[in-house]
Amino acid sequence: MTESLFDSIINVAQDCVFWKDKERRFIGVNQAFLDFYGFESADVLIGKTDEDKQWHNDPEPFKQDELRVLEGHSTYKVQGKCIIRGEERDIIASKRPIYEGDEIEA
Repeated sequence: MTESLFDSIINVAQDCVFWKDKERRFIGVNQAFLDFYGFESADVLIGKTDEDKQWHNDPEPFKQDELRVLEGHSTYKVQGKCIIRGEERDIIASKRPIYEGDEIEA
């Protein structure tokens, strides 16, 4: 039931939600994320990093934020730019680690 509940909540959320593994590769996104970025399915993202998708003209700030998250820190409402449907747009992202016990899982 927990997984079903998670799926239900995450996929009715209006905010774009994604989760990544320890190598910063996408392992999941919600429907709002797919709709906003114009993807038919998560298959085009799974296993890829932001750099693989080439959707930041300057990917380094995003990479550094994710490396800090993997050290146990969170970010909140960080402004940036992302190429969405061929056009550079402003985005705001908050990120936090996911723990399994005392270990960061994703």
